[in-house]
Amino acid sequence: MVLESLVSINTLIRKPVLMLIITFVVTTASVFIGHSAFPSEPMVTSLLIAVALAPMFHSMFVKTAKSEEECRGSPTGFFGRHFNVIMIYAFLFIGLIASYAILYAILPADMSSSVFEKQDNTVKAIENMRNTITGKVSGGITCKATDFGCVFNFILANNLGVMTWAWIFSFLYGAGAIFLISWNASVLGVVIGKELIIAKQAFLSGSLDFGDKLLAALIKPLGFLPHGIPEAMGYFFGAIGGAILSVAISKKTHGQEHHHTNIIAKDFLALVIVSVISISIGALIETALILGDQGSALALSILYIFLFTLLIVSARRRIRY
Repeated sequence: MVLESLVSINTLIRKPVLMLIITFVVTTASVFIGHSAFPSEPMVTSLLIAVALAPMFHSMFVKTAKSEEECRGSPTGFFGRHFNVIMIYAFLFIGLIASYAILYAILPADMSSSVFEKQDNTVKAIENMRNTITGKVSGGITCKATDFGCVFNFILANNLGVMTWAWIFSFLYGAGAIFLISWNASVLGVVIGKELIIAKQAFLSGSLDFGDKLLAALIKPLGFLPHGIPEAMGYFFGAIGGAILSVAISKKTHGQEHHHTNIIAKDFLALVIVSVISISIGALIETALILGDQGSALALSILYIFLFTLLIVSARRRIRY
């Protein structure tokens, strides 16, 4: 494929930050192609991004599955060996959010409203849900303002649903979870893009508070970090696990030596467990934020980042020594 001829898989694994550039180019091209060819189908942009990146990610997972066959390791060892794969997903997500936000802010209003119609509707639905948290949350579910369990269960069920679809898409289509990741990133991108438009209008009007508006747009993503990090990592782990299992089965790994199957099965199970734990922690943090308990949300977020960093560092040291 064209992308693989420009940037080899080995280069991308060694330098995951290149995923930012690749993502911006692919997203921009997909937005314009999708709008020109399918103007009435705003979801096609995410589909085009998935189609463009799928061959590259499939090759990456083939390489990952091969390393699983060659290396007998524990779940901790997996994180150490494949830290860069996780980082590639992270840079993909960051690149998608940044690309969507910039495009939402700079595209002509009529084109932007057409391309991001569904994202705009989703943002409004989320805002309505949070504004009416003391009444009906969604689908007839009623939660009181102090009912932590009700709000938590609703958010957890929603996020686990997304994670399950990410796993299914990856298992069936290898890199199919890119479609869901792209969609979620586009919604966040629209939220940030709205702030960028306010800053752009302040700049064009010569307003003295342009700096404050721009700063507000840049700070906006920070509000999603406490729960966004564990939720995103949960989706990444689920997607990686599903893709590795998919590649292993397609290569008929189960017909090779028995320990090869065991290694992949154990790593897949470890990824699913870590994915569910990450999603659950993200739901706890988001629930605390919605109900106004910022202290607990911040503490949980810091604890998660600390433990995850500790796991990665210790795993990489084990592989090195």
